[in-house]
Amino acid sequence: MSRLAELFDGCRAEGRAALIGYLPTGFPELQKKAETIQDAASLEALGLAYLEAKQIPLAQLALSRATELGETRTAAQNGLGVALLYQGEPMAARAAYGKAIDADPGNDKARANLAALRCRYGDQDGARKELASVKNGALAGADVDPEWRACR
Repeated sequence: MSRLAELFDGCRAEGRAALIGYLPTGFPELQKKAETIQDAASLEALGLAYLEAKQIPLAQLALSRATELGETRTAAQNGLGVALLYQGEPMAARAAYGKAIDADPGNDKARANLAALRCRYGDQDGARKELASVKNGALAGADVDPEWRACR
């Protein structure tokens, strides 16, 4: 068994009851693919599924590994930022959002998440500046901090 599979097994064993019924349809296939192939794209998809299911520690684990394998994967960096924020690590979240924006300056989700983070910590002007280039239509999903709306 690979080291990644062992980590997932350990995390799943602790929270198995909480996982049942909350994971999206097709999750077992995502999980098997990520554990078998262990590439950035598969781990990103798995991590985003965990994020959607509110399984934040598992999302952080999968997305961290995805960003290790492909640092410029903007969806993985952004999702990792959300997971880190929910884990109480706002500075690490800020760094992940920054990497997502550096790799893709048009990443509206990362910009909205950065704006929400700035707003939380009293930087209203910085938040508005980030939001100035964001198109509202793309801002939905588990990888978007809903607090971005409070900064408008």
